[in-house]
Amino acid sequence: MKMAKSKWRFSFRHVLAMTALLGAVAVTARADGIVLPPVLTPQQVTMPDQRALLAWKDGVETLVIESAFVGKGTDFAWVVPLPSKPEVFPATRGTLPAAVALMQPTLAEPWPEEHWIAAAALLGIGFVALAFGWSAVGKTMRIVMSLGGVAVIALIVGGVAQSAALGVLVFGVGGLVGWALRRQFQKGTTMGEVLICLLIGLVLAAIVIPTVGTAGGSAAAGMSPDGGVTVERHQVGDYDVAVLSGMEGEGVIAWLESNGFALGIAAKKITIEHTSAGGWFVASRVRRDFTQSGRSVPAPLAFRFAAKNAFYPMRLTGAGAEQSLTVELVVFGPSQAEVAGLATRSTAPLNYEKPQAQTGRWGGIQATDLRSLSHPELTRWTQGATVATWLRGNLSPKEMQDDLAIRWTGSHAALGLSAHTEDDAWLKAALLGTSICFVGAIMLGLKYGNGAPPRKWAGTIALVALTSGTTLRALTPTVPVTKHRPSSILNSYGRQVVEAARYALKDLPGTASDEAVQAVFSKVLGEYMKDYTIGDAPGDVTLHKLPDGSWRVWFFNAYGQPRFFEDKDVAPNRP
Repeated sequence: MKMAKSKWRFSFRHVLAMTALLGAVAVTARADGIVLPPVLTPQQVTMPDQRALLAWKDGVETLVIESAFVGKGTDFAWVVPLPSKPEVFPATRGTLPAAVALMQPTLAEPWPEEHWIAAAALLGIGFVALAFGWSAVGKTMRIVMSLGGVAVIALIVGGVAQSAALGVLVFGVGGLVGWALRRQFQKGTTMGEVLICLLIGLVLAAIVIPTVGTAGGSAAAGMSPDGGVTVERHQVGDYDVAVLSGMEGEGVIAWLESNGFALGIAAKKITIEHTSAGGWFVASRVRRDFTQSGRSVPAPLAFRFAAKNAFYPMRLTGAGAEQSLTVELVVFGPSQAEVAGLATRSTAPLNYEKPQAQTGRWGGIQATDLRSLSHPELTRWTQGATVATWLRGNLSPKEMQDDLAIRWTGSHAALGLSAHTEDDAWLKAALLGTSICFVGAIMLGLKYGNGAPPRKWAGTIALVALTSGTTLRALTPTVPVTKHRPSSILNSYGRQVVEAARYALKDLPGTASDEAVQAVFSKVLGEYMKDYTIGDAPGDVTLHKLPDGSWRVWFFNAYGQPRFFEDKDVAPNRP
């Protein structure tokens, strides 16, 4: 009995076209407040990066802000409006990079690259079976198995004779003999025979592939009233800081302008409104060594102040803004945080701990359900927070006209703490799709025999396999990765850094100041271990002084947390 032909024909050209289309589907700005040019150099100054740490506990907010800016000149002014009188502190350059690194997802264990061979084999067999039937697969497998057998013989002969040329000759002669006997490969076959051939092929692959892989290689503060404006002056890190308030907004504006802070019309309006509400300002000046236009990122400042509700100051930033702004916040508080306009990248319950001795794999692997925090600066600013949230978004000028309110959701659940590499995500998607294709081909073979199955069913299986694979890829979270040296090499390099520290400190007198110790260590490291940078950002190294007066070398891992080698303290018991 003949089967009726379907009016709808699904050709493999259609499948290939859909493959191309679906294959194409895969799944930084200024700091808060406002940066102003000097009065004598009116120009447009932009800060292309805005990144901050925000911590909230019991009505006290802490902001650590990194202000990057671009413009000409050597002097720049920065004004931040706050609801109450703040304390201002210097923060280290590694604080914000460590906060962002802390929230990076843990990478899932990657699958071996050899799985691509399995994916390619399943795809090839399934495609041939769907298009031409299992008899064609059988013929192909007989040819492949014969050539595989010839290749094994050639490898053995070439290995025994220690001659690659002889091995190539044997493979060539064996291939010609196989061609002469090609009619033997063209006889009909059954699906069972094909599966037996596959099993034999897997055994041969397990024998040959490791051999081939081995052959390939081895692998000053003061307070003063000034025109009705209360002013406190401080030198904080790289900044000359003034903390000011006043009953009249015009007085604050006059002080700012007379001290080199140029305000536009929109900024003046917001300044008057903020002053009338009893708000305070932190006006900071920073100087750099070059005058040409360029990007500058001074060390961050930390502000601690009382506030009724957690918020991120944005109104002064948005005053007169003409372009969108990318904002990145790491918020530490009682639960997960949400901010309108910013997307949540990850959320992590926190576990505070002391810096850990180096054990196991270099740098340590963070758990996927919490984040262990031991970075001294992060601990200093966030102590008491139980959950951290990493948020990022692109705000339009309209969205910057109000401060960003922090909303606490009450959730303590982990979110976004696990991801895959790009290659691993594609590999898993490929294995899913090709497995569906292969299993579908077996099912059609059981129903329709060894001949070519109906095109509509073959096309449907191919489409299901393709859709499943691309869907899995789109739903798999991925992050860019950086390849590092093997763990053993990193341990070796780390111990060399410790020995360099010992060498640097061995001739220093016991009365040497901490600054002198750090300076000598930095000099020696710069001369002999140039791969390392002094600091507290991820990948940096620093000397940490212990309570007993000895020094310890700290290595900051990929999550910004310090690690050290146990029993490797430098210059113990220095007075």
